[in-house]
Amino acid sequence: MRLTPLVLAAAAVTLPLAPVLAQLRSSRPPPQLVNLPRLLVANPFTFSAQDSAPAVRTGAGLRLRVTDVADKWYKAVTREQMNEALLQYAYPADAILPSIVARTLATSLSARAMVISTLLKGEGGRYTVEARLTGLTDDAGQIVRVSQLPNQSFEDFGHQVADSLSNAFKALPDARTCESLRGSNVDKAREAALKALKTLPTSGLAEYCLAKIAISTKAPVDSVIFHLTNATKGDRLSLETWTALAVQYQAKGDSVRTIETFKELLR
Repeated sequence: MRLTPLVLAAAAVTLPLAPVLAQLRSSRPPPQLVNLPRLLVANPFTFSAQDSAPAVRTGAGLRLRVTDVADKWYKAVTREQMNEALLQYAYPADAILPSIVARTLATSLSARAMVISTLLKGEGGRYTVEARLTGLTDDAGQIVRVSQLPNQSFEDFGHQVADSLSNAFKALPDARTCESLRGSNVDKAREAALKALKTLPTSGLAEYCLAKIAISTKAPVDSVIFHLTNATKGDRLSLETWTALAVQYQAKGDSVRTIETFKELLR
């Protein structure tokens, strides 16, 4: 076969480039693997054995979707990793754990944050999930409440819950920065809390941090109460927030509000 002058010219240009391109490709630095902290997503807790299967399916969808929602900040513990740990502790695979046990599991897996939720059955056979995102060492977190849509699969329902936590994940780093700085740099801590609140106006941890700053700077009691009350709106399950709020009402001499707060604390 005879090669035309055009083909020969193209070969003359292309062949010398091949080793150069190979050298460029081989000289590229390998992609950096980010060592993100772990996040545990427990199956929603339910008191009814009949709701166990919906809880597991919802939990699977929630965990899968959270992997994408939180991938900038956390690496979600997979279902397989959780089940392996559960079996080691003599629990069945896909066990539905109460919050205290789920927290213990998160600690054993070296998780830095967790999503713990509750599954409730409502009208028309549809369910509601109340999910709480919090760091394992944080005094407050964030709660979302999501209701299942008509004809929505449990897996898609779990996806919806995860999506509802999106802003909570975005705000959490700034809220935690406030917590870490409030003892050493009040201005920077307050700035971080306000940034978190801009992302998530109901950030329980950011409001709790602002309350602690108000206490440390001897701000008026009403200012402290304002931030603590807002913190309970973001996370009504924070025992530390309710306790601090009761102390402030006591300092103000408001016995009625003090009793009401202790009732919430017990509830």
